[in-house]
Amino acid sequence: MKAPFLKMFLVLICWVSASCLTPLAVMAQEKDKDTVVVQAIDTTWMAELPVIELTYNKARFNSDTFIPGRMVYHSIDSTRQFNCTIRRRGGTSLLFDKPNYALKFYDNDGNSLDVRFLGMRKDNNWILDGMAPDHSKMRNRVSMDLWLDFSHPSYQQEEKPNAVNGYRGKYVEVYANGQYMGLFCLMERVDRKQLKVKKFVTDEDGTSHHRGLVYKVINGKDTRTPYFYWNQNAPNDASSYYDGVQSEYPDPHDGEPWTWDPLRRNIYYLAGYRGTTFYSLIGKYFDLPVFCDFMLFLDMLYAFDNVGKNYYCWFYDYSSNDKRLGITPWDLDVSWGRDETGVRVAATTELANKTNFHTRMSEHYKGYADTLSTRYAELRDSLWTEQSLLGYFDRYFDLFTRTGAFEREQNRWIDSNCKVRDLDLEKEYIYGWIHDRLAYLDSVYGYIAPQAIRSIPADKNQSPSPCYDLWGRRIHPFSTRSPGLFIQDGKVQVVQ
Repeated sequence: MKAPFLKMFLVLICWVSASCLTPLAVMAQEKDKDTVVVQAIDTTWMAELPVIELTYNKARFNSDTFIPGRMVYHSIDSTRQFNCTIRRRGGTSLLFDKPNYALKFYDNDGNSLDVRFLGMRKDNNWILDGMAPDHSKMRNRVSMDLWLDFSHPSYQQEEKPNAVNGYRGKYVEVYANGQYMGLFCLMERVDRKQLKVKKFVTDEDGTSHHRGLVYKVINGKDTRTPYFYWNQNAPNDASSYYDGVQSEYPDPHDGEPWTWDPLRRNIYYLAGYRGTTFYSLIGKYFDLPVFCDFMLFLDMLYAFDNVGKNYYCWFYDYSSNDKRLGITPWDLDVSWGRDETGVRVAATTELANKTNFHTRMSEHYKGYADTLSTRYAELRDSLWTEQSLLGYFDRYFDLFTRTGAFEREQNRWIDSNCKVRDLDLEKEYIYGWIHDRLAYLDSVYGYIAPQAIRSIPADKNQSPSPCYDLWGRRIHPFSTRSPGLFIQDGKVQVVQ
């Protein structure tokens, strides 16, 4: 059976099965076999935290295949019901009791249904991130919020301004089979649609021409490609997985043709050339402003789990003259002072092995270190001030505390292997870690904060050191100085 017909058949089966499941909002006394009591849906804070009910066969729930299900979405404006398929998603997160969900939506005829939530994109494929390894339940969201705010626009946004080089997300509370499951972040996916890369085209004779390409880097332990080394294993063109990377678009699951050649060519250039040739042409192969932002981003967060994996590489249109490789971070919950198991990481820890891109640029790109230092200084004077970074966390600390959502999360998972800690203690830890991390990175990148203007009373009797006006003329006693701006000890001072 050909792939498109097989897919249509499976969707029909899923819809028929899902239509037999009743949303919990109208179930009354029906119980899941492992649930003692079906909990009433609490919509008290629905205006700020929409409520999602999921219904599915718990015995069939797994991470390999989508199973039929139903979703009810409660917002302040309405209640909507959907047919869907559902599976558990994740890698390391599969070890935790609290699941992450992947959802696909369908209409009553079994056709793919695009749905919009909370001002995000309209799509049929959504993620509910349970954030089980994260004590704060906000590291992934804060990190991506920051990335979307500060990073340079990716190069395809000149032509596609609506492209999003990342993923947006909003917090919700979830019930599954009548049981409260806690706080989740309802998130967009990173894919061809999100990045707005070009679709491949097929001639009448069936010949495919690749244009946009998206690769997901998923394994950085024993592979080379994610680190942008050239000496990779030769790819098996029959496999959609290669050296730690999988093809996301074209999508092998939909019978679409994929190719590894473009990615290999760009990595070959990075690793194979040096000197003047490297310096003059590297910008034609990589989206340098975004790659440099990515290197600084990894350093700021100490996101070591995103060095050799957990990012996307992509081409907007490889058939054009612009063959730059773009990069998009993903899955950023191992960050801001905690590792993948939730253990603390000192703020002064050096982020080693920042990919071979960083190594090669340091060796062969003139002014690369200055470029990073200059960009770091720009960020430290804007979105990367200590107060600004704390503000990204504060909005969610406030939401979780004000609505009582974090307390409900704690009560639900306190006896599990999920990471749930007193929120005030975690807030104190994150605050201290950011302060110390900035001090550490300031020394790494040679950043000196702008000197503040000090206000000096005009009636002060004597200056302890020479003072000059703005024309360089020395001024002696303070008592003879009229109000204005002056230079003393290398600092601008105001006499009032």
